[in-house]
Amino acid sequence: MTFGTGLKAGLAGGVIAAIINVIVFYVGNMPQDVLTAMDQPIPVGLVAFFSFLMVTIGGVAMYLLREKDNAFRNLAIAVTLLSLVGPFAQIVDPPTSMIVTLVVMHLVAGAVAIFDLPRLANRLG
Repeated sequence: MTFGTGLKAGLAGGVIAAIINVIVFYVGNMPQDVLTAMDQPIPVGLVAFFSFLMVTIGGVAMYLLREKDNAFRNLAIAVTLLSLVGPFAQIVDPPTSMIVTLVVMHLVAGAVAIFDLPRLANRLG
């Protein structure tokens, strides 16, 4: 795999994760009256941006770990699990709908990185 292939897979996967997470954001009815630690609701643009960015970085990580058996998959699983903790440390008393929506969005981005990035890289390479 070349760096370009890893990057293209990351970009394609990032677009997939961003689109799915924007849909989850609206279907999950993300409450806009719950404020984060920054005293703002979570905007849909931020969801799309970080979904895209993190999966794109995953594509670069996949390239960097190309020689190691299962290293990328293990790293992607660990990052996905760690990502489930972060948002909840910043929100005081989040409603259940927000918790479920955030968990699903993090799992979507993780699933795209874990399962789709290697498939996309094989297809693009």
